[in-house]
Amino acid sequence: MIDDINKCLEELWKMLYNSGDIVTIRIKSDYVKTGPESVQVEMYANGEYYDANYASLSQHTLASIAIRLALLESCSLATKRLVLDEPAANLDNIIS
Repeated sequence: MIDDINKCLEELWKMLYNSGDIVTIRIKSDYVKTGPESVQVEMYANGEYYDANYASLSQHTLASIAIRLALLESCSLATKRLVLDEPAANLDNIIS
């Protein structure tokens, strides 16, 4: 399931973000160690891990929207509605 979401996320990121510094983003879950609610977002620049702490608020917001769209496309292809909540909610705690 995560592989399908990441494949979709990679395609979406290429369409939505074309600055070139962050090439792709992926989600990662370590269910065995942390439980089902723990999902991490990884960003990559030039094939190397990019510390998301250095990403701008705009990059975080776009990543949040892209992840929601990838989840929607991967999990519920038959849906006729798209509902997005506040994409930047609680990012202040991450960035500061």
